[in-house]
Amino acid sequence: MNFRFYTDIVLIIISWLFMFAAYRGWGNKIICILKLDFVEQDKEFAASWLGWSFSILFFSLINLFVPINLYSSFFFFLLGLFFFTNSIKKILSQATLKKSILPLIFAVLIAIISIQLPYCYDTGLYHLNSIRWLNEHPHIIGIGNLHHRLGFNQLFFTYIAHLNFHPLFNDYAFHVANGFLFVLLGTQLLLKKNALSVILFAAMFFIPMPLYWLASTSPDLSSTVLQLTAFYYFIKLLREKECFEKRETYIAFIAVIAAVSTVIKLSNAAFSIGLALTSYLLIKRSDSKVFFTKRLIKTFAFIGILLVIWLCRGYMGTGYPLFPTGIGRTSADWALPEKLAKIGEERIYCFARLRNYEFNSPLLKDYKWVKPWFENIIYDIEGNFEGIASVLFVCISIICFAIWLIKTNFKTHQKENALILVSLWAAQLLSIIFWFFTAPDIRFANGLFITFFLTGILLVKSVSSNLTMPQSFKSPVLVFILLFYVGLINFYVSSNLFYLRGIIKLPKVPMIENITDSGLKLLTPQFKDQCWDSDIPSTPEYDPKISLRGESIRDGFKMEQPLD
Repeated sequence: MNFRFYTDIVLIIISWLFMFAAYRGWGNKIICILKLDFVEQDKEFAASWLGWSFSILFFSLINLFVPINLYSSFFFFLLGLFFFTNSIKKILSQATLKKSILPLIFAVLIAIISIQLPYCYDTGLYHLNSIRWLNEHPHIIGIGNLHHRLGFNQLFFTYIAHLNFHPLFNDYAFHVANGFLFVLLGTQLLLKKNALSVILFAAMFFIPMPLYWLASTSPDLSSTVLQLTAFYYFIKLLREKECFEKRETYIAFIAVIAAVSTVIKLSNAAFSIGLALTSYLLIKRSDSKVFFTKRLIKTFAFIGILLVIWLCRGYMGTGYPLFPTGIGRTSADWALPEKLAKIGEERIYCFARLRNYEFNSPLLKDYKWVKPWFENIIYDIEGNFEGIASVLFVCISIICFAIWLIKTNFKTHQKENALILVSLWAAQLLSIIFWFFTAPDIRFANGLFITFFLTGILLVKSVSSNLTMPQSFKSPVLVFILLFYVGLINFYVSSNLFYLRGIIKLPKVPMIENITDSGLKLLTPQFKDQCWDSDIPSTPEYDPKISLRGESIRDGFKMEQPLD
């Protein structure tokens, strides 16, 4: 470790504080517009989540017309900080050393992880390239023709793009992006210290992807954090029995987070739909006219605008609104040839099952892939414990459900929310089944295993009044968890995964220039398929049939002829 290491840690934490302030400023305005009525202790963090959600909508919208660069980012953050000024006095009056010590330690530990080079393979394959396009151009029509992965419609990249303040911090933003959301949820849980918060905080260790992906542009970790956040507020909704306006507020918040989690990564859709349907069941029991209130109409308008922008971007990028699925394909000249789209879909299908792209593998027939797939999860080829933890979570949740069934047979009454919990448990089980039959890579499940496990625990608690965590037990558990983080970092260092010497610049790879049949110049990696943050247009999969739709890149790309 050296002096630069310590200054970079401080720089990352200061960046998170500015992000929290700006997002909360925008969130405060959204709360006023939607007239949301949170419980006081939830309002400050809910505002930050809503402000962050608005940033996804805002930058996705403006990128349809202009690049996401220094000017738009500066405007957004400056206005957000201005909106935040009214909250400064309140926050300072509530802040104490006792309250701040655990969140600060947690933030430092996450900053140490976030300071590393990205180890997620897809970061160099297409993530950074996608962000480069967002920073330098408006959304490009037919960009999926250049490289089908650039057509993945993940609005998460607009988040990192607006943190770049392009061209100032291209090598810095991904160090703070995932880590900020992780710290935001973790701090919220650490400050509450109730049983649910402690259990949920502990569960954050068992997310189904390595924690060192915090230092990457991958949307997988943030997808998981959003699912856990939506679940946390759903439990808040479940416990809010007195004030109908507050229940309405929490359902609005959950709907926004569920929608945003879907547009940043499509694999979240099953979880989001299940949570939405369960929330609908819960609130309809209170008032059959609930969805005609102004508060929820405004919320659904916000969600509707976000979804329309997302679908438009998918349509513009590939000709498929939900690429790589073939649903809704257009016949526009920039639409990816069906065979190319099919290859993109099959790659996900094969990799999720066999960790390779052997399309013609005999293991793919008659579910022969299940055995090697299960072995990959249990033994986890990356050497982590996420796979075993996920399997255990599913097993424990099913056992909890069985316990609940047995207990309810011997009781003459049920707790008020038991039906809702069973509905949520069933919805998540169906989501896991859907995941298994579509793209069963463990990271595509995101936080689903964790929330499925927690729902099972809540089911047992609903029929066991003595299932509680003593107050004196909560703080030692949190301290133990933080020590576990320290041990995890030490393991990463000893495994040569981490360097404790500050932020290191992204690697530059040698690129070669290729010319397509139409005369378009494209850069491709000289070795393998990693482009990293190379100049554009670049692609790891050169195809001579790619051409411009017009005279310049801004006109977009197309394939001159369909693939045979």
